[in-house]
Amino acid sequence: MWYLDIFTNYTNGAPTPNTNITAWDKEGKQKFSILTNEHGKTIGQTLTEYTQTNSSETIYYSNYLINATTSEETSSQSVNISENRNLVFTFPAPISNPNGGGGGSSGSNIACIPEWECSNWGKCINKKQSRTCTDNNSCGIETDKPDTERKCKIGRNIKKVLFDINLKILKRYTDEILSGSIGLINIGIPGEVIANLSYKIKNSTEEIVYEEKETLSIETQTEFIKEINISNLPVGKYTWIIELTYEGQTEPALTQSNFVVTKNIALQNMGIIALFLLLIMFIITLVSIFFIRKRKHTKNEFKNLTEYGNQQSSIPY
Repeated sequence: MWYLDIFTNYTNGAPTPNTNITAWDKEGKQKFSILTNEHGKTIGQTLTEYTQTNSSETIYYSNYLINATTSEETSSQSVNISENRNLVFTFPAPISNPNGGGGGSSGSNIACIPEWECSNWGKCINKKQSRTCTDNNSCGIETDKPDTERKCKIGRNIKKVLFDINLKILKRYTDEILSGSIGLINIGIPGEVIANLSYKIKNSTEEIVYEEKETLSIETQTEFIKEINISNLPVGKYTWIIELTYEGQTEPALTQSNFVVTKNIALQNMGIIALFLLLIMFIITLVSIFFIRKRKHTKNEFKNLTEYGNQQSSIPY
């Protein structure tokens, strides 16, 4: 939403009250129809620059057609609403009666009436905005001078980018790799944003034991998997912290999640190696026992055959 201020006057500087002001969007839909007040001004009107549907489709409504109609004529202006705007409609001054209704003077003296023209509102500084207003008639007075300072109107006149960030640590099968699903969603004005991500891991004493930074280009939202090698971390409790910064940031964007390292990967590997060696030794022992028993059995059979042969040779025929 943006504000549209309108002022209507005559070429001699006099305001034109009760001027009909009507606005249509680019599709020809009427947005408002009002009359100017006694000072030739409208009460602040709002117009929509665009809307965004649930399917992330953006619908723009500019350019708007603004008509100003007096009892004598109509004047039109086409305006692109992408910020707060001020429009001025000036109509030819009506011809005054040369007789003036009096006796001695030929004509009438018209008092100087200021014709104010204001710049757009500036940036929000210390929660305030300012602008300059100039009297085109140089009357030297400040009658009906528009406001030149106001409080910032967050969400109406300032384009904002606002990110939501979340982190979900994924299941780990070893203590070597830390994996996390990271989601970034722009819930403010859509458009490309250069996002700076800072990854930090802190131990239980708040000491930073790991730090990394990277830059991403984001339109509206993105989700990705981030992996960090934590094989050098000792057993203990840790916190993974992700901080997002970007140009024009007004709100902090931070997320964190806790995780635990249960055993050092080096010790884990040594345990696996020891188990493997024990398995090999067990297999070798089984094979050795098998061959020893087989050899012993063969030896006994040979001995029995030898004794049987000796017995046969000693029998007389």
